[in-house]
Amino acid sequence: MPLPSPSDCSVIRFATFEFDPSAGELRKNGGKLKIEGQPLEVLQFLLQKPGRVVTREELRQRLWPSDTFVDFEQGINSAIKRLRQVLDDSAQTPHFIETLPRRGYRFIYPLAVGSAAPAQPPLSPRPGRVDRRVVIIAACLFAVVGSLVIAPLWQTGGQGADRRPVIRLAVLPLEDVSGDAGQDYVLDEIHGELIARLSEIGAFAVIARDSALRYRQQRKTLADIAEALNVDAVLLGEVRRQGQRWHLTAYLVSAREGRRLWSEGYEREGRDVALLPSQVARAVAARLQVALTPQEEARLGQARPVDPAVFAAWANGRHHLQKWTADGVEKAIRCFQEATDGDATYAPAWAGLGEAYLSQAFAAKPGDKERVSREERLRRAEAALEQAIHLDPTLREPHQVLGRMKLETWDWPGAAREFQLAKELDPFRPGFPTYLLAAGRPQEAVEAQRFNARQDPLNYSSQLTVGWTAFMAGQFDEAVRALKAAIDLDPAIPHAYRELAWAYSAKEMHQEAVRECDAAFDLLRQQGQNGVVPGGCEWVYARAGRRAEALAMAQQIAQTPGGGAHNFMRLAHVHDALGDRERALGYLRQAFDAKAAGLPLAWYVPMLSEAMKADPRFQNLIRRTGIPWAKFPPAPDARVVDAPGSGH
Repeated sequence: MPLPSPSDCSVIRFATFEFDPSAGELRKNGGKLKIEGQPLEVLQFLLQKPGRVVTREELRQRLWPSDTFVDFEQGINSAIKRLRQVLDDSAQTPHFIETLPRRGYRFIYPLAVGSAAPAQPPLSPRPGRVDRRVVIIAACLFAVVGSLVIAPLWQTGGQGADRRPVIRLAVLPLEDVSGDAGQDYVLDEIHGELIARLSEIGAFAVIARDSALRYRQQRKTLADIAEALNVDAVLLGEVRRQGQRWHLTAYLVSAREGRRLWSEGYEREGRDVALLPSQVARAVAARLQVALTPQEEARLGQARPVDPAVFAAWANGRHHLQKWTADGVEKAIRCFQEATDGDATYAPAWAGLGEAYLSQAFAAKPGDKERVSREERLRRAEAALEQAIHLDPTLREPHQVLGRMKLETWDWPGAAREFQLAKELDPFRPGFPTYLLAAGRPQEAVEAQRFNARQDPLNYSSQLTVGWTAFMAGQFDEAVRALKAAIDLDPAIPHAYRELAWAYSAKEMHQEAVRECDAAFDLLRQQGQNGVVPGGCEWVYARAGRRAEALAMAQQIAQTPGGGAHNFMRLAHVHDALGDRERALGYLRQAFDAKAAGLPLAWYVPMLSEAMKADPRFQNLIRRTGIPWAKFPPAPDARVVDAPGSGH
């Protein structure tokens, strides 16, 4: 939505400022600022073109007509200088007005437009004198703490017994105006923690971090952002820091009306930074008259001061872990170990360490010449996760990661127990899709991923997981829609093309399926991964009747060193699709011997034929894994069972 011109609206808001064109006033926190004449006219012209370059020539024609005999260069320089003084802005590190040498100027801060609001008093003074050089850290953290008249934003809803009003919020990335780029990962983690703590309250539906981070550098109005994210309100803020002292300012803007609902500033010492997300979440609930459940109270009450070095090490570990590369996981382990060495009672660091060890364990392949075995990594992962739970029984994440570990190591009672505990700790979040699929609850799995995608609409990964889950649940039309959306968001991810190929193949659209696999091959080659067969494309080619190519891919997979149990599953799929059920069963038996994580789940996977799933030998193999939820189609005539399957 384009920003209305000042003649079309009553007030334009940015940060803690308001510009009222009808009154010719610039206000800060409701108080009128001393600025008039050409500086104010320059500001008005820049606000009419947010995010666009306004050339010096445009300004000259607008504000210094040809019949005006003044020194234009001196006039514009003086006007911009005065504007920056009033806005407390900097030419070197601009927050509002950016200079483009030899071109002009651009207003870079997001704008909100709405009707005039009653003037608000300045922020309440804090005890003691505040040094103006003290900088401001994570702004959004306090974006919601103020008193709000927010009933118009509420939606009725909530799952189960929770009938509290639900407000959809977006927390935009924290803006660090202190210029310390080396602390970006710390600010990102504080931003993520704020989102996580607010999300733990059932009355708030908070847009996920990855979607919010897309607006870090984008020049868009708040109205456009709110519309894209489908939210009721947007939280923004600034960050300034000096030494161990942090100063935070933040404000909340109504997405519907474009009016500022609240703004505030706070100061904290370094050790108290870790307390901010929980403190803000509590304050938000109190201001909005949301009664917290006992579980929510317990979770938010666990926050405690943390040494800044420990918090920074933990934040850096999260930063590396989320890269999902072998190097990133190794660096994450070192960072989490540094955090636990600095404070052995900091539960989030133990939880991160456990997740990193688990990622490393499942990435290991047979034949890897590593100092630490897969079994030892699993043992370390479990020990770290158990320590996190011991230190903070209200943490959901360690139970979720433990559930995943037990699911992949065939510990079915343990997996069910951990996922149930995680659900009890946060009953208003959806379930865990992989577990729900394994437990024979495909529709719940798809609904859970749809919920996650609504909270993270601009993240390709959220659409990718909807597509994968829908495919595994047999909802192939839904899979195609979601995977196309993932490709639109990020066209450079081979996973999305190969999984779209699976869905097309399941719909018998073989020409389209092969086309998507070819796109995945092309991307892998561009990324330097020549000779890599995109997962499942051998199955796609087999179903498309391209037998020779499918067999060549199968041979390549079989010869890949270190492929292990996962490759046994791929080879079973392709030979089943080629009609060679005996050979497929042979690979499934090898997968059983290798304790392949995916074998017990094969009872519902669309990549195996119904004839295979009806074969008593297959059913017996799955039952031997101990999985209690498997369901099978009725067995056909025994004479058909013993003969090679016809495949697809």
